[in-house]
Amino acid sequence: MPRLLIAIFAFSLLGWGCASAPRQELQLARTAVAQAYGANAKDLAPTEYQAAANALKDGEYLFNQGEYRLAREILPLAASHAYRAKFKAWEEQARRDKQRKEQEAARAEAERQATLQAKLAKEPPKPAPPPKPKPAPSPLPLPAPAPPPPPPASYTVAGSETLWTIAAREDIYLDPLLWPLIYRANRDQIKDPRHLYSGQVLTIPRQVSEKEKEEARETARQSDIFPAGTLMKKAPQ
Repeated sequence: MPRLLIAIFAFSLLGWGCASAPRQELQLARTAVAQAYGANAKDLAPTEYQAAANALKDGEYLFNQGEYRLAREILPLAASHAYRAKFKAWEEQARRDKQRKEQEAARAEAERQATLQAKLAKEPPKPAPPPKPKPAPSPLPLPAPAPPPPPPASYTVAGSETLWTIAAREDIYLDPLLWPLIYRANRDQIKDPRHLYSGQVLTIPRQVSEKEKEEARETARQSDIFPAGTLMKKAPQ
């Protein structure tokens, strides 16, 4: 009988360890790195993308080795680097596209002016054409397209979600470092920011200035509630 109790206790401990595997953090990090790769961050933001890829590789190794506590710390760092890489890649691509269009427009204008000057040098000036008749007034203007639906002002917690993973969602903030905004708005029902309960309905602040967002990010970096803030300080720039 004592052997049976010992076996049951060992099986319970094993089951608890498996349940604590950071599967959601792993999926979030993989998705973020994949999105950064799809935005061509490997070429447009190589420093940030490489940091994200290295952190994901380390997190996957720790996950596969069963080092769930360390994996839970490093995987959010991979997601954060990936978000930065994606946004920087978008900005760099937009800058390059604008520069390319300006160069093409300048080249086309130079060619047009050169063609016009060559034509004027060969041909006598032609009389100006008669003015074109004014177009008839257009009918009633078309109705404006319906505005997109506003982002949700609340969110219902499901499963083992955390403030970190909720803030990282695309329909929330798309930035896990903004989790302090959600925490401050729901202090009346969140006793410990590390633990949420399935079914909790959280208020999501929407009228947030850029200054408040930056303050929230700085709070997240300095906080030891989610270890990613400390790891980000140690990560190479």
